[in-house]
Amino acid sequence: ALPPPNFSFAAHGPTLWLFPRPLRKLFWTGRKPGSKVRRVALLHVKGAVEYVSGISRAMKAFIRSHKKLTAAIGVAVFLPVWWLSAPVRGYIVARFDVARGHYEVQTCGLPAKWRPDYARLLRERYDIKLRSVASCIVSHSLGSYVRGYNAASIPAAKHKFGHDVFAECEADARKAWTEKKNAGTKIR
Repeated sequence: ALPPPNFSFAAHGPTLWLFPRPLRKLFWTGRKPGSKVRRVALLHVKGAVEYVSGISRAMKAFIRSHKKLTAAIGVAVFLPVWWLSAPVRGYIVARFDVARGHYEVQTCGLPAKWRPDYARLLRERYDIKLRSVASCIVSHSLGSYVRGYNAASIPAAKHKFGHDVFAECEADARKAWTEKKNAGTKIR
């Protein structure tokens, strides 16, 4: 909205546009710069700014005088938030990796016997990296991170290649492992 024709920045100051619309309307009525309404509105804004800066000064003083307590509270708040945000962090990291063209699937837990062949097929055919982030013992946070990461990276890879490359490579790796086992050759 444009100011009325009788409006002048010289009388009202350039900070008028920082005020919300109801306060701006007080200035648009054409009152003189020294009127009581204008002084009251500016005092309310000035008081709010002083109140907020007073709180920040008090917080700074509290933090300076209670450093150990502040650190303990910070850790007590930060750790649960970090732990609960694991799936979201995994999803965001995977989206970032996919945007860069880096396709990766993370695994954890006891590996299948054909996993080396599975990883090799994914890498050779589709340039997808299979990364083991943990073996048998997996924390809840790490498991959540891996599920969040794979929730973004697996559908992106399926979309890029047009079919389920993971099922295809798993079936081929399992078939090759079974053939090696039945042929009696030494399996690595």
